[in-house]
Amino acid sequence: MSKDAKRQKLQRRRERDFREKKISRTYEQPKPPKSNHKTVILQSYQITSEAISDQKDPMMTLRGLLGGDAMEELFYQCKDEPSVAIPRLLQLIENHPNVPSLYNWLAVAYGRTGDNGKAGEINRLNYERNPEYLFALVNHCVPLLDGGQVQRVTEILNGRYDLQQLYPHRNVFHISEALGFYYMMVMYYVKLGKPKPAESLARVMEQLDPDCDQTLAARAMLASKLRFSFFGNTFGQRGNYPNELRYALPGFSAGK
Repeated sequence: MSKDAKRQKLQRRRERDFREKKISRTYEQPKPPKSNHKTVILQSYQITSEAISDQKDPMMTLRGLLGGDAMEELFYQCKDEPSVAIPRLLQLIENHPNVPSLYNWLAVAYGRTGDNGKAGEINRLNYERNPEYLFALVNHCVPLLDGGQVQRVTEILNGRYDLQQLYPHRNVFHISEALGFYYMMVMYYVKLGKPKPAESLARVMEQLDPDCDQTLAARAMLASKLRFSFFGNTFGQRGNYPNELRYALPGFSAGK
């Protein structure tokens, strides 16, 4: 494929991915219910779909290494052609072992090939080497929560239940960072049996991107737990579910 054809292909993907997603808003973290955890301080920050220009951001580092078009091409290869992306990423990691985004993309590529064991291994390695990298944190904590190790995640979070508590020097976060972190926190609160903060974060995810994988997964998780755990039989009959949950349950469709 010629360079012009590749550039046109990338442009079409950019337009597809970011259509109707030009988001820049101020968001105030909802206050969780009282618990034994440290008090959550309300903070305000922006969530944007635009590239973040902070030179310390790992994506900026990666862009500097590869160039914009080559970086986007590799990003889409991780999803669409993972067997092509994996050897490229392995070589890049060998040459640049301190770039956490490369590990994240490599884990995604392995996951796309169905090798979840290898993906998990890369995620653990990324967290060991880059514990302050948000995606490394999320990809480390989600399997722990899935395995019931809620106390371990509580120790890792150490009272930091908001993006700005984790990164007090930042006031702008990319939409992908926010969605990944919110999904993890929805799962965390569900595991703790605390539906209110989980629902609040899920609503924010709906506003940011109602169709992304994290939002759909959070929606399904909450629907299941609200139906079978938190409210008992309150919504046990067809038609008695809250409107925002109907489309997440079997037999319902949105707006009906």
